[in-house]
Amino acid sequence: MTTDPMTDPEPVHTEPVQTEWVFTFGWDHRHPITGAPLMDRYLVLTGTYEATRAEMVRRFGARWSCQYASREAAGVDRFKLRELT
Repeated sequence: MTTDPMTDPEPVHTEPVQTEWVFTFGWDHRHPITGAPLMDRYLVLTGTYEATRAEMVRRFGARWSCQYASREAAGVDRFKLRELT
């Protein structure tokens, strides 16, 4: 059976509340307060998929790239990303 991303609903995320999520940034993203470039940076937030995503939007608006379930999936080591503290 195949799925159609245009008509099928998004998958439901049922992970535990205290899951670590890794967020990455693109080449043109900048810190909203300092203006520092965020390229090659990542941020780790703990909580549900939806709650951590909402927190990223609160902090950075739409100026971030992707949400990953692990540092490995985000390519932290492979791309030599540095954690945003």
